Amino acid sequence: MGRETWTYDQSTEVNLLKTTFGTLQEKQFNKNNILIGRSKKKNDFDGKLHEFPVEQSIGGGVSSGSLGRSSRNKNLKAELRRKSLYGTVSIDRETMKVARGGASAFVKMTQHAIKKLTESFSRNIERQLTLNDLTGSGLLAVVDGTPTGAGTEATPYVLTVAAGTVMEQFEEGDIVHLNSDATEATECEVVEVSLTSISIVGQPSVAPADEDEIYMQYSKDGELEGLQGVLKAVPGSGVVYKNIPIGRRWKATQENAGGNAIDTARINKVISALEKTCGESPSFLLASYEQYNALLDLHEDQKVYNLPTKDKRFMETISYSGIQVMVGSGAIPVLRSRFVPASEIYILNDDKMHIKCAPGGFEWFDEDGTVFLRKDKEDSYGARYGGYAAFYANPHFQAIIFNLAVA
Repeated sequence: MGRETWTYDQSTEVNLLKTTFGTLQEKQFNKNNILIGRSKKKNDFDGKLHEFPVEQSIGGGVSSGSLGRSSRNKNLKAELRRKSLYGTVSIDRETMKVARGGASAFVKMTQHAIKKLTESFSRNIERQLTLNDLTGSGLLAVVDGTPTGAGTEATPYVLTVAAGTVMEQFEEGDIVHLNSDATEATECEVVEVSLTSISIVGQPSVAPADEDEIYMQYSKDGELEGLQGVLKAVPGSGVVYKNIPIGRRWKATQENAGGNAIDTARINKVISALEKTCGESPSFLLASYEQYNALLDLHEDQKVYNLPTKDKRFMETISYSGIQVMVGSGAIPVLRSRFVPASEIYILNDDKMHIKCAPGGFEWFDEDGTVFLRKDKEDSYGARYGGYAAFYANPHFQAIIFNLAVA
């Protein structure tokens, strides 16, 4: 019988081997928030309500040959009402103690939690600014078809959503409510996002069904009004924005592309119509990634155009790169957004839009001098971030091209 040879390897000597730590890998998601960066910030929203007049005409008592009678121009009153916007994070005290970065962990847990919360908060606000309707209902998606599953970790509910839903609204870890649910017991966590569906764990008050509505937790009818609603609003009974009925000089310039591909002629047409209506040129175009790529194919020789944020103190500093399209009024930068629907391009004047916040703006709730506060009867700390704000975009100075072909 031959001699056996002992070989030290990783399986036999597992107790002698150390675990080493690498660096935290790059983010696996898109966090550019263009509208937050471009919108003016005003942290002076005191009182219950903010009102201001909006001129709707330049009519008056003019005549020639004979003296006419005096008349009036038309003025209406816009109203801004604040919405309460929050982000929360909780950290176990023991984890705070042992996860201090360096050799013991990939990150310093308190700093990491703060960074992740502000990124998520910014993402949620950008979604609202881009996709919400005229009322700030906060509707994310509508279920299309009968859901499957049981809402458990082993068998989540799988909710297929309506065609055309912007799936970038959802992230794993989001907490959502269905329909009018608004209690802790009916919270559901998003555990998977696909191209056409989301999977959730939790138990709504009623089992999910076809045509159910999905909202971010506790957010139904409590979000900021968004550009999707402003840009597509048409005159009709009871259709108002900021207390003013949608009408001739309180309405965006709209172009239904009828399923045709984007081209420079159509962009020129819409911008020319917008300038004729309001007398001012737009600041930039905000396109879906699909329409941005289509424009790249039309303008392969365009140079890169850098567009900075208006307020570098807000959230984070982001530099944007895009292309330019030449129109009658000159070069207009085109940027892309993951929240703009695939078949659409927004044409925006950011001088005519702003976020108006209560004093302090969006900030950590630290009136007692500390960000992390002890949680009652728990060995953990919680922190809150947010503010009280309204978003305003004068529709008369904005435009949209929709129903474009999507390759």
